[in-house]
Amino acid sequence: MGQDSCLADVLSKISACGRKLDAWNRDKHERMGRDIKANRLALKEANRLDNMLSWKQIVVLEEKLDSALDVEERYWGQRAKTDWLQHGDKNTRFFHSKACARKARNIVRGLQDDSGQWKEAKTEMVIIASYFDNHFTSSNPSQENMDSILDDIHQKISVQQSCFLDSKFSGEEIRKVVFHMNPLKAFGNDGLRALFFLKFWGTIGESVIFACLRVLNMGGSVQDFNNTVIALIPKIQNPVSMSDFRPISLCNVLYKIVSKVISNHFRCVLGDVISETQCAFVPGRLISDNTIVGFKCLHRLKRQKGKKGSMAFKLDMSKAYDRVEWEFLKGMMYRLGFSEKWVKLVMNCVSTITFSFKLNGEIMGNIIPTRGLRQGVPLSRYLFLICVEVLSSLISKAIWSKKISGFNCSRKGPNISHLFFVDDSLLFTKADNKNCQEV
Repeated sequence: MGQDSCLADVLSKISACGRKLDAWNRDKHERMGRDIKANRLALKEANRLDNMLSWKQIVVLEEKLDSALDVEERYWGQRAKTDWLQHGDKNTRFFHSKACARKARNIVRGLQDDSGQWKEAKTEMVIIASYFDNHFTSSNPSQENMDSILDDIHQKISVQQSCFLDSKFSGEEIRKVVFHMNPLKAFGNDGLRALFFLKFWGTIGESVIFACLRVLNMGGSVQDFNNTVIALIPKIQNPVSMSDFRPISLCNVLYKIVSKVISNHFRCVLGDVISETQCAFVPGRLISDNTIVGFKCLHRLKRQKGKKGSMAFKLDMSKAYDRVEWEFLKGMMYRLGFSEKWVKLVMNCVSTITFSFKLNGEIMGNIIPTRGLRQGVPLSRYLFLICVEVLSSLISKAIWSKKISGFNCSRKGPNISHLFFVDDSLLFTKADNKNCQEV
């Protein structure tokens, strides 16, 4: 009980600090422009005077003006969300225009609902909440159907790997994760970037480590800091419907830390769990490996001669992350041999989430999902690879039972049936009715 109250105390301090920093930022931003204007006027007046005192005054005023301009430049550099500040010339005007253009581009002026009617009023934008509510609501698949799909999934996690995953996390792991985070990544509803934690680690580091270890080692819930803000990023120039936006999850820094620490352990065993048909995000593999193999296969298909031809399918899993069923994910991890302790830790991060969405700078809505993985979270990409492994297993089973044929680039080359590129895939088989029906 004492540990729970201490965790709540850490979270309340972060929340209070965020509110006070927000108020300070508004006041500081208002004074920033006034200070620059006042320093420029004072410097102009000092330049008119022709005496020794004015020269000393000019030096002081120039230093003050440079300092104020540097603050303004860093402010607009953060608002512009670009790395060019580190690699190019410093230019406040450029960053100002960049930030304004990005803000204008991301404004949602209206949307079409399911019936095609145009909605512009903020009160009518409930279609956004309805859209996400439908996407993240479970279809309640039956246990029988899930078991039939998972029948061919076998244990791949060894006893040693399971012991490694179940071993206690350390404070040093958490510290390393914090100091390797991008300091200026977009913040969640706590209003704090990773930069704040980096700058004041000496003051808050011990409390942050305690809060994270409370979840990682003691089974504490992440629910209190697992509220995610969904930012809508337009895929096209003039979006008109929800399908024209890419939802990006903005998480609190504490959750990012916990998720990344778990991911660092997860990726150590990923190579033994994920088949060679998947290369993205797997240590020791490159997504370009599958690109090269796919290109060679397509080149061979193009040059192929004879009566019996082969074909390739390109499949795109629509809203793939959003439709991952939690019970299916849990069952898949158990089948692969992950321990109950590890599965509970992962599902604690996945199933305790609540969603809000950001509309024109304002946070709205409160959605409690029952399925789905968040895009932009390190842990999600690894969990999605595990789910896709089921499809890989089903295709491999069909190849083994000779229901589909696959494709050979050469006479002595390996049989290639499928290649995965996260949520995109290439399938190769013979060009006949039997193979098409099986696919």
